Amino acid sequence: MGEERDRLEARLHEALTTDPRVAEPELTVAVTGSRVVVEGTVHTDGRRAAVTEVLRDVAPDLEVDNRVKTTAHREPGGEEALPS
Repeated sequence: MGEERDRLEARLHEALTTDPRVAEPELTVAVTGSRVVVEGTVHTDGRRAAVTEVLRDVAPDLEVDNRVKTTAHREPGGEEALPS
């Protein structure tokens, strides 16, 4: 059972690392029973939502507990005033 869980966790982590919607290798994944818990940090709310989508694509029978946080990420824009 533990070996099967380890393979599933590795598959889920690989998906979060390689899927362009997420592409975050630093996320942690743990499977317990019929639930997958994912933790870590991403830059945007969109990527956080994509974490759940990717996990559901790979393991549709598991309940996803998305504990991923987002960082305050400022979008570039406007001009920066430089001192004279």
